[in-house]
Amino acid sequence: MKAKKNKNPMVVGRSLQFPFSKGILSQRLLSIGLSPDEAYQIAEKVEARLLKRKSDRIEKDALRKVVSGLLKREHGGKTAEKYLKWERLSVGSASYRGSSGFLVHIH
Repeated sequence: MKAKKNKNPMVVGRSLQFPFSKGILSQRLLSIGLSPDEAYQIAEKVEARLLKRKSDRIEKDALRKVVSGLLKREHGGKTAEKYLKWERLSVGSASYRGSSGFLVHIH
């Protein structure tokens, strides 16, 4: 029997791993100035690319490259650079949405 592919690819960081989340990525993209629709569209495209990959894991750095590449193509270089600057501020952190609805960064 063939192993079932994980619906949510795992994002692998230095000290932890967590499932990719369109919601978390959308929140990050909202924080750099994208509209809710634009942010969600990018997050959906990223998810589609991840699901097409042979691996069900992706390194955080590789995920950043996927996201910044899509942003550059669809929203320009300045938007992609804003995203990368925001990501550099949260290096070494993981994001989770707590039960209260707040987005939390864990270092």
